[in-house]
Amino acid sequence: MSVDLSLCTQCHCLAARRRARAVTRHFEAALRRHGLRATQFSILAALALGGAMKMGALARRLGLERTTLTRSAALLERDGWVRI
Repeated sequence: MSVDLSLCTQCHCLAARRRARAVTRHFEAALRRHGLRATQFSILAALALGGAMKMGALARRLGLERTTLTRSAALLERDGWVRI
């Protein structure tokens, strides 16, 4: 079975994801010297703007799964950026 995927070259979703990855690479290059990833910086920024909050509330604010946030927060705690 042959599937024509030529229309995918005009897909807005694929283009947006490609751009998002480019933006992430740009910011991660700048954050690298601080030992941070873009996702970790987002967590720190949300805490700086919203103050201390429970994991569930922070996960909702960031649009993350709680388990994903827990793993990232553990790395931030290990490196001395936050206290859980």
